[in-house]
Amino acid sequence: MRHFVLSLTCSLVFLASIQAETPVPKLALKGLDPIELAAGKEVQGKEGLESTHGLFRYRFASEENKAAFDKQPVERGIQFGGACGKMGPFTGMGSPDRFYVHDGRIYVFASEMCRNAFKKDPEQYIEKPNMVPTGTPEQLEQGKVLVSKVLEGFGGANKVDAIQGYETHCRHIYKQNGKELVGHYTTAWSFPDKYRFEEKFTTAYGQGFNGSKGYQFAGKDAWKLDAPVTAVAQRQALREPLAMLRNRQAKGFVAVANGVTEVDGKPLEKLDVAYQGATTTWFIDPDSGRILQLSYLARKGTNGINLVKFGDFKDVEGLVVPFKRAQFFNGKEITSPVVHLDKVVLQPLSQAQFELPK
Repeated sequence: MRHFVLSLTCSLVFLASIQAETPVPKLALKGLDPIELAAGKEVQGKEGLESTHGLFRYRFASEENKAAFDKQPVERGIQFGGACGKMGPFTGMGSPDRFYVHDGRIYVFASEMCRNAFKKDPEQYIEKPNMVPTGTPEQLEQGKVLVSKVLEGFGGANKVDAIQGYETHCRHIYKQNGKELVGHYTTAWSFPDKYRFEEKFTTAYGQGFNGSKGYQFAGKDAWKLDAPVTAVAQRQALREPLAMLRNRQAKGFVAVANGVTEVDGKPLEKLDVAYQGATTTWFIDPDSGRILQLSYLARKGTNGINLVKFGDFKDVEGLVVPFKRAQFFNGKEITSPVVHLDKVVLQPLSQAQFELPK
């Protein structure tokens, strides 16, 4: 599972920079005009009338359609950056010739099974930004108090704000046919808005962003991401409480106190935090200020409620970090992979690793 929120991820040393080439764009949709296709018509485009966007080349039946596409290539082109519509961004790529139109948008798929599942209930597979929480003036004021309490639980605001680079290394262990398959993962933040995730089984792949610009890489290939896909990467990364805390003074950050609830026999204070479309509920120990669990709405296969429980808190150079996480989706515990956090590193990081591909 390649989501920053669900594991303090892991791995090998990062590449100093992306030494890769952008893949040669492929002809999309069997040469059909995407404007006509989105309108429900299969009209062949002309070979000499093309536009390139992202990983694909598109053909058009008319100059008017080409102009319409060029004005809105993100909306008019293949969605999810070409990832399988069922599996979602940062999973597997779909075939540009296996497509389906939903609500005027074009999606592609890795298999017929994926396309058939998507067709039954498309909205279950389309993750959207979370709703921004609202509250009374009293709830907003109490939200500030709880943010301060959480900062103390991490080791103090001064410690959190002094972190320039934050890197985690871990392993995911999958059991298959009596054997163990081990993946190595690393995540890195150069706060507040540079992030990179890399995983490796037999080859390195991952994604990241530098401000509002995102990128993805796989082996020797690397490419820039459309804004909606970059936004997915940002939401995933911001599920990590430390990342959210480092953006607490940014425009658009919201924290709303949401009462007290009992978890495992202990009363915990609830705090809804939101930034850049990522809304997460933190369940806070009122004594220590530690976040003992969090929940949020996002897709894992389909859209649903994700829950993460934290434990085994350790001091890393004055920063208090949970080394154990139990993960649940729609109430069911996720038992594979087994996650081992090996190391947390606090140090300035090379900025080259956050650069976008040329």
